[in-house]
Amino acid sequence: MQFVPDKIKTLTGFAIKSSKIIFGSDNIVSGRKRKYLIIVCRSLSENGFNRLKNNCGGIPMLKCLCADLSEITHRDNCKAIAFTDKQMADAALNGFNNSMYDLISEGK
Repeated sequence: MQFVPDKIKTLTGFAIKSSKIIFGSDNIVSGRKRKYLIIVCRSLSENGFNRLKNNCGGIPMLKCLCADLSEITHRDNCKAIAFTDKQMADAALNGFNNSMYDLISEGK
């Protein structure tokens, strides 16, 4: 099996260590920090996805296609995360792998 580099996984690890991530859809919707990128798990429910989409419409969203988000963040039952650092979010958007992530909305 060939190794495929995952830039989003690496950037998520950096963002977690520097406290630039909001975990959970409820915290993302109600949080006061500015959000620059939202990543949702493939197993997020339709209602949870619609809630995020309606309340955070101007923010770019990615959906994990091949792995659960809890495997990337190493947190149990993690369904959504948001980057609060613009440079990390831009780097993640510019370097994501189309076979592993799906761009749901580009934001404003």
